[in-house]
Amino acid sequence: MAHYIIQVIFFQLLFLLVYDFLLKKETFFSYNRWYLLLTPVIALTLPLLEFETLGNMVPQESLMMLPEVYLGATSPTTEAFSTEHVSASGEGFKINWWMLAYGTGVFFSLILIVNKYRILNKLFKNKVVTNQKGIKIIEVPNSNLACTFFNTIFLGDQLKEEEIQQILSHEMIHVKQKHSADLLYFELLKILFWFNPLIYIYQTRISTLHEFIADAGVVKTVERKTYYQQLLNTAFSTENVSFINQFFNHSLIKKRIVMLQKSRSKTISKFKYLILVPLMLVMLMYVACSKETFDSTATDQLIEEANFSSTESNKDGDVPFAIIEEAPVFPGCESLTTNEERKTCMSEKITEFVGTNFDVNAAKPYAQPGVNRIYVQFRINKDGSVEEMGVRASSPQLEEEARKVVNKFPRMTPGKQDGKEAGVLYSLPIIFNVDEGHKAPPVTDSIKKNENPTGDIPFAVVDEVPVFPGCENLASNDARKECMTEKITAFVSENFDVSAAKPYARPGDNRIYVQLKINKDGVVEEMGIRASSPELEEEARKVLNQLPQMTPGKQNGQDTGVLYMLPITFNAGE
Repeated sequence: MAHYIIQVIFFQLLFLLVYDFLLKKETFFSYNRWYLLLTPVIALTLPLLEFETLGNMVPQESLMMLPEVYLGATSPTTEAFSTEHVSASGEGFKINWWMLAYGTGVFFSLILIVNKYRILNKLFKNKVVTNQKGIKIIEVPNSNLACTFFNTIFLGDQLKEEEIQQILSHEMIHVKQKHSADLLYFELLKILFWFNPLIYIYQTRISTLHEFIADAGVVKTVERKTYYQQLLNTAFSTENVSFINQFFNHSLIKKRIVMLQKSRSKTISKFKYLILVPLMLVMLMYVACSKETFDSTATDQLIEEANFSSTESNKDGDVPFAIIEEAPVFPGCESLTTNEERKTCMSEKITEFVGTNFDVNAAKPYAQPGVNRIYVQFRINKDGSVEEMGVRASSPQLEEEARKVVNKFPRMTPGKQDGKEAGVLYSLPIIFNVDEGHKAPPVTDSIKKNENPTGDIPFAVVDEVPVFPGCENLASNDARKECMTEKITAFVSENFDVSAAKPYARPGDNRIYVQLKINKDGVVEEMGIRASSPELEEEARKVLNQLPQMTPGKQNGQDTGVLYMLPITFNAGE
């Protein structure tokens, strides 16, 4: 959310700078009005958009994830381990101070607008002098006020007779143009985005523009010089209400006179508005870049989590929590009868237990700024005791804090499979947040991203991709990429021996993560394989070694190594 707000404010600032330096002095008042009304909303919308084409224009710094290769008949199944997320906190109830601060700001903004309405309501209580074509004209006693709110014009009784007609002409334009709607629109934005100073600047700009529009309409029927001399000579008063149009606004008088003296802008000046096209394209590319970075991080995290989850094989007959016939029973869940109820109860109890027992304060000194995740695997043994199977975090200290929680788990009623007690595997991500200003410790080597000191280029960004045999006739890089993906998928499907892999696989879907490189000679080299057992890794390695030699990829006109990440998925049945 913070990143979104920063993007919105940055985009609005750019739009305002364009207006102030290029458009404000032009006499294309209707164009400027729409510009000021639309650009705040455009700035609010752009960060929420997703453009795959623009995203692809931005370099990806991670390995490209090729489509998963499904071997044999597959069907969606539950994950091998439960993935209940626990948001750990130091207390049972935690106040969201950011939401509290935002709500407080909205509350005070509402109080301010109610106060402005109270002032306006007092004006409405004065007597109506006349009603012209649905437009009320209200006389305000002991005042030389002149302002408009929707279809109502307020005129002070101290205004001179010779001034009133010109003032009425001016205010009538505000009514016909519905300028009050513009101001209320910005009042709403000020309530929702009270912390954004640029909304207040936008409202000031459009209030000034409203006066320019009305003045331009009046001088079509009145001598220009006479009109702006009246602005200089008239005594005036104003009300502190930001959603009414006021004729006598001292801070605007000089600007209005200067604009009245300007000649009409030349038609060619309208081309200035075309700057919006490249400006918005740059904004969209920035948004795409931000999303690409985020998506890349999320992908790396998923790969890391998957790799971690698959590091322990199931050689002792342990059954994943997701598919256990009779789930272990956490203390307090004994009265429930169905397996699904006991699973739900256990997940809730574990969430509550970790939330209560994980010491966030002890973990913070070793955490990274922002959201931190600790991946915990444990096993509920046949006697109901809990045994840690593995912990993965950004530092050993965080792993130790998670380990302390696992060691505190109470003894449970063991799970059962085929009527017999069985060990049950459970995977638990623990999530907690640390303020952005927190100074982070160095990340441990075990979770650092793979560095690329050899100069190899990811498949996603290489200038010319390697050419798989059979793809030589294709001219474009994108076509060769697509062809290569299809060829590799077909090759792995044909050559991976599912029947040889099944004895070493888990029930349901199995994934093998293969990282490979096509070197400068076009030869395929293994960079790393991760699966739930060494035997599955070996089966994937056999396929890797059968991949044919390819035409090497090129970067800047020179042969280069190209990196891939290839997940292989197959179903071993139940």
